[in-house]
Amino acid sequence: MIGWLVIRAAFSAFWTRLQPLVALAVRYPLQCALIASLCLSAWLWRGWHGEHAGRAADMARVAAAQVDADRIAQQALAETERRYRMKADEADAHYRADFADARDATAIYIRTHRVRAVNQGATGQAVASAESGSAGLPETVPTGVVVDQSDVQACANLYAYALAAHDWAVSISQ
Repeated sequence: MIGWLVIRAAFSAFWTRLQPLVALAVRYPLQCALIASLCLSAWLWRGWHGEHAGRAADMARVAAAQVDADRIAQQALAETERRYRMKADEADAHYRADFADARDATAIYIRTHRVRAVNQGATGQAVASAESGSAGLPETVPTGVVVDQSDVQACANLYAYALAAHDWAVSISQ
């Protein structure tokens, strides 16, 4: 029962202090509404201003993180390019060595097999011209495969290049 009396006494003291404000609001309702709206606007402005400052700080942190991420990405890209450049140089060195070996092997093949010189017939004679009415074929056809010397060298060069390109592509994927 004493608790109830204390609450009632506190409420009546609060009400006696609040009665002049209520009487003022009843007498001047528009002015009191204006004052209340101005107070509410000031309170909201203070909250918005704090939120705006917090967002600006967040944006500054995001911008700094983006600069760091760009720097890290540039370093990773430079490292990858350096590694690819190193592998490409290594592949070029292997290609030059393989190219020289292919040239030597081609020269040996040309010496040991039936390879004709450029602008020569299969029998070593000059090819007949089309003006004479001939189809440009020799009278006797050799029994083996006849390949032009420049064709053999071109095949060897392209094979060495293709092998080097394959090795380089395999090295990149590792």
